[in-house]
Amino acid sequence: MEAEPNQQTEAAISPELERKLVTLRQITQIRRPYKLRFKRMEVVTINGGWNVVVNKSNSKVGDYVIFFEIDSFIPTTVIDFGWELNSRLEEFNGERGYHVRSHMVGKQISQGLLMAIEQLPKVHRIVDDLKDEHGVEEGLRVAQLMAFENVLGVKKWESSTIRHHAQDHILGPAPVFIRQPGCPRIQDKPEIFTSIYPSCTYEITEKLDGVSMTVYRVQNDSQWDRALPALPAGSSQRTLYGRIGIASRQHDIGDTANSPFWRAAKDIGLPAKLAQVGVRNVAISGELIGPSLDSSIHFAPGERFQFIVFQVFDIDAQELIDPDEVRNICNRHVLPTFQHVPLIARCKLSEFATDIDELVRRADGVGFHGQRREGLVFKMLGRPEISFKVISNQWLLEIEE
Repeated sequence: MEAEPNQQTEAAISPELERKLVTLRQITQIRRPYKLRFKRMEVVTINGGWNVVVNKSNSKVGDYVIFFEIDSFIPTTVIDFGWELNSRLEEFNGERGYHVRSHMVGKQISQGLLMAIEQLPKVHRIVDDLKDEHGVEEGLRVAQLMAFENVLGVKKWESSTIRHHAQDHILGPAPVFIRQPGCPRIQDKPEIFTSIYPSCTYEITEKLDGVSMTVYRVQNDSQWDRALPALPAGSSQRTLYGRIGIASRQHDIGDTANSPFWRAAKDIGLPAKLAQVGVRNVAISGELIGPSLDSSIHFAPGERFQFIVFQVFDIDAQELIDPDEVRNICNRHVLPTFQHVPLIARCKLSEFATDIDELVRRADGVGFHGQRREGLVFKMLGRPEISFKVISNQWLLEIEE
């Protein structure tokens, strides 16, 4: 039987910037606040600070459970959801399953879904194997570093509007050599207020509610160019200065007249300006916002799509450009009309908040277009790979309505 070891391999330790959808967590608190108003329910807090409302059970503080983050899509092949959740099942990419969302139970917000390890045999076997191999304490520590979504077939939910705008223009998968934009939630970084982190300076920006988009340029016939899918004959993406491309989180998107991704980039002349950035092979990532995307709260009907930058990646060095230099590129070098994600503050973390609860409270607020903002993103100056996001609870509840 050779299949068992492969399951453990699939549950690989995720990179620093990779969001983990399914993880092993330890229960740190169980309580029954009066505002729940349901005697059979209780609030379970897990390490990281997530609060999940569950049916009362025999679980106790110190137990380990499997946590499914918000926006996990759990196919029905993973588990039998029972009558309570059957009415909430949805279709995604041809599969039927459950979309994990934030929701209110009485006056208590619930964020995520918890399951006992025993309910998921594949994960149970991996955790048991790790405990046998490393001992109980070390095995559980290693297991908590893993992401189990690939083992279970859990996917990140994407709305139909996002998929619709990309599906007709796909050249192939997104370039593997470009670091995908994204960072963990603060609840997944409980150590952030320990050690050196509070004394470090961060760029704090607004998190926009839109679609991730990356505009890139690679030298013709370079190793990066050869790793990309073929272009149609006569494509305008092939220039004297290199190949220009645009990628969503999952796909490399071809240049067509009705692509909102390409329209937004061309409106500011970005494809032609990439050669002036000063980085030989470069990728500029940001948020595509507009009237018919999920980010419609940012725009009135009829307004144009807009690309707002938050990250620049040096492909040759495989490193993120420092946040201060990203603003220099946008504001002073070659993109004077190009909009950088709104800057909230540039300060030490300890000057902005003293704990995770305060960070979550400060994430609430008004966004740059007058809408309720999605949250905040923190990037350490000098080490932009150290970053995290704080999602506004008010925004989460608003989008669920």
